[in-house]
Amino acid sequence: MQKQVRLNSRLHSMDALRAITMFLGVVLHAAMSYQLHPRSGWPQDSHSANIVYDFVYQWIHSFRMPLFFLIAGFFTRFLYLKIGHASFLKHRIKRILIPFLVGLVLIVPITAFPFHFYNYFISNEESFKTSISLAVQASVRWNGVIHLWFLYYLIIFYSIFLGIKWLLEKTKFKALNNNFTFLPTTINIIVLSVLLFVIQFLFLDVKVEPWTGIKIKWSLILYYGLFYFVGYAMQRNINSLQVCNFVYKYYLIIGTCLSIVNFYLIYTNTYDIAFFGFFNITVLKAFTAIQTNLLLFGMLGFFMTAFEKEQKLLRYFSDASYWVYLIHLPIVVGLQVLFLEVNYFDHFKFGIILLLTTIITLVTYHAFVRYSIIGIYLHGERQKEVLIQSIKF
Repeated sequence: MQKQVRLNSRLHSMDALRAITMFLGVVLHAAMSYQLHPRSGWPQDSHSANIVYDFVYQWIHSFRMPLFFLIAGFFTRFLYLKIGHASFLKHRIKRILIPFLVGLVLIVPITAFPFHFYNYFISNEESFKTSISLAVQASVRWNGVIHLWFLYYLIIFYSIFLGIKWLLEKTKFKALNNNFTFLPTTINIIVLSVLLFVIQFLFLDVKVEPWTGIKIKWSLILYYGLFYFVGYAMQRNINSLQVCNFVYKYYLIIGTCLSIVNFYLIYTNTYDIAFFGFFNITVLKAFTAIQTNLLLFGMLGFFMTAFEKEQKLLRYFSDASYWVYLIHLPIVVGLQVLFLEVNYFDHFKFGIILLLTTIITLVTYHAFVRYSIIGIYLHGERQKEVLIQSIKF
């Protein structure tokens, strides 16, 4: 079994990276109302629309969730080796399954409300009172899992992992348990990009959009499962985390340049996929696969370099990030709908919404979550003395 001593010094970077992937979801959702080509059903603010937000969305979306699932796979093996099979199962039930089930009952209806209100009040031009009533009725019906889809697929991946682990332990293939590792070298990133390129043909669109329904999408299982497996395999070799440290700048630059090329090719044709033809779609999917991996491993290398040592403020933000992501969407969309007819700060709405959402989620986290039973389920027990000591002169 591999020693965990060296790994422990690097977990601060991984914790910070996991928190940033959560917060980038807030940034992404805050930008969506102001795209020139927003997603259908999302509140659209034409007064503040700018092509910049389309690029911000595409750039973040290309690597954020693949990176999140890679980190999840990494911590899966780390945690499993640390606490064992039974404790791992209990831990994941407590931190993932229970928040998911509670979220379906409490968070999803609240999240669905501003979407339904926008549909009735703005799109269908119902009266304010009627729109409120209809939105409430629609919100308490089944609305899918909305932004909790990532928890749903984490539960699926954990179930697959535990099933395979049990099967390998019970059969003659036990040796396969620890044979495969993944180092993010250039050649391995190319191979990973080829696999990703092939998987992308399971999707009609160039972008891989989340599925918020309860029916399992096997294309998403393959797509995000690939990154989950890579993260799991990387944890087997401590040095895998350091491979990108000296080249991450080049990965980020090249990945961003590919993002610009993809963005130009797509949006100069008004995002009409049928217009491109098979050849151009193939080129776009190839560029997208390479872009995704370069940005992913570029971000990994950056965080491993910049956040190697523990920082109290960043650790606090890492603790809060789970709660921030769980409750941010109704706040973001609610503010977007509220500001639709406010034209005094058209060019600042995105920033204001992002700032207000961050303040509201962090304040509620500190006041109601961090030291409560909710915090115990989301990240474990925290002592108030720890925070107080960290700010002493």
